[in-house]
Amino acid sequence: MPRVLLSASFPQEERGVLFEPYDGAHIADACVHIARALLRGGATLVFGAHPTISPLILAVAGELNVSRSVVIYQSEWFTGSVPDDTLRLVERDYGTIHWTPARGSREASLGLMRHHMFKDLRAAVFVGGMEGIVEEFRLAREARVEAFLVTGPGGATRHLDEADAGMPGVRVLDGAKYPSIAAQVATALALRAAPDADPDVDA
Repeated sequence: MPRVLLSASFPQEERGVLFEPYDGAHIADACVHIARALLRGGATLVFGAHPTISPLILAVAGELNVSRSVVIYQSEWFTGSVPDDTLRLVERDYGTIHWTPARGSREASLGLMRHHMFKDLRAAVFVGGMEGIVEEFRLAREARVEAFLVTGPGGATRHLDEADAGMPGVRVLDGAKYPSIAAQVATALALRAAPDADPDVDA
């Protein structure tokens, strides 16, 4: 089962201004369709348990009734503050949590977690986001992990497109037809039963 990272978050508050324009509804729609395509195709979905993304992954995992198909990376820096939806992924046997050691600061702890998260990845899909997306894309390039930039929802991923489109191993997937985009990712990764795009549910 190939391990595929979903690197995504919703830009928020003052920090989000730096990554405008973005559309929260489109970020959610893209994440749902990509998660569905990956899990339906037999991939292991890896993500960093961002609290805005965990509810979406929980909903898709429940819809497909997958078993241990999600790997959640979490730093011990956040012990005691893990969102309920992240814990439910484990409680319902949809996934497992991989804990990484805390370091002297939040930033150092997240940096260590991300280095662990990039081990043995087949690919990474980027949607929306802020500074963390930029850092995870840098790690993808260093690890020579195939990167898919879903730029339609905006955010940091759209900013990556401006600088990195055309780089080897980087595929830019623009537009708002997220079922079709998810199908392209699944097909590119040769996942089984890659879903067909359904024009009736395109955003």
